[in-house]
Amino acid sequence: MYGRMDSNQVFLTECRWNFGGAEVCRFEDERYDRIWDPTTPINFTNITADYNSLSIYTVNDLPFDVISAMIEARHPLDPIILAFNNTSQIDLRNYAILYFAEAFKLQSNLNRSFDVYFNGNYNQTFSPRYKICDVIDGEVDDGIFNLTLIPSKFSNLPPIIIHKWHGAIHCEGCCGGTNVRRRFYLAGYELTGYLFNFSQMQALEIMNLADNKFEGSLPASLLNNEKLSLK
Repeated sequence: MYGRMDSNQVFLTECRWNFGGAEVCRFEDERYDRIWDPTTPINFTNITADYNSLSIYTVNDLPFDVISAMIEARHPLDPIILAFNNTSQIDLRNYAILYFAEAFKLQSNLNRSFDVYFNGNYNQTFSPRYKICDVIDGEVDDGIFNLTLIPSKFSNLPPIIIHKWHGAIHCEGCCGGTNVRRRFYLAGYELTGYLFNFSQMQALEIMNLADNKFEGSLPASLLNNEKLSLK
C-alpha cells in the first residue's frame, strides 16, 4: 500500500492524523482497519474543500471525509511547522506520508506553493492541485520528524495540508542490492495473537520479540533459519 514498503519491512503506525477533521474516520470492513484521528494543531485554520469528489484519487485510498478537511497557515507568509516524535524505546527510522490537495478553484491571480523540508533538509517545492490528492513521503533516521512548509517566493496564499501518516520502519531489510539490513525489533509492544509468516524475510539474522503476548508456536520459517538469533 505505501510507497516505500516491501516484503522485508514492517511499518508500525505512530499516528494517522486527519488535519482539520471533526471526527474519527474509517472504512467499514477494511482489511487494514485504518483509523484517521481528527486534530487541529494550534495557530492554524480549519478549511473544507469546495468539492464533493476528486477527479484523480490518491494511491493510498483515503476516505473523502479525510481528504476534504484541511488546515492552512493563518497568513500568506506564515509557515506550517509540525514535529512528530517516535515514541518507541528503540532507535528506528521515521517514515511519513503527507497528503495535499487544493481546497478551492483559484482565480488566476492567486497561487499557492511552498517549499517542503524534512528535519531542515529541502525536499521539493510543491503546489497543491484542485480536486487531485497528491502524496509526498519521506524518511529520516532521527527520533523526531520535523515537517516544515514554507511559502515559496511565488506564493500569495498560505501553505495547506490534508493528512499526515507517521510510522517507524521496524524491519530493516530489502529484497536486493548491496544495502541489506538484517535486524527486526518488535520488543515491548505487548502484542497479542499469532506470529505472521516470515518466509520472505530470509536476510534476517537478529529478531527481538521480547515482552509481547504472542500465542501458538514459532513459524517454521523462523525455526528453519539457521542464521537467525531469536530473543
